[in-house]
Amino acid sequence: MKKVLLALFAVLTLAACTGSYKSGNCEYDFLLHKDISISKWIGSCGK
Repeated sequence: MKKVLLALFAVLTLAACTGSYKSGNCEYDFLLHKDISISKWIGSCGK
């Protein structure tokens, strides 16, 4: 039971700390902070 509650807490915490932002014509999704964006790191938008 304790593991289930811990997993649920982790999911809810991470879900509350995600978002997206626009930079020019690109829209990036991020986790915790806009600098932590995998799509931005790999250059998925194409500059």
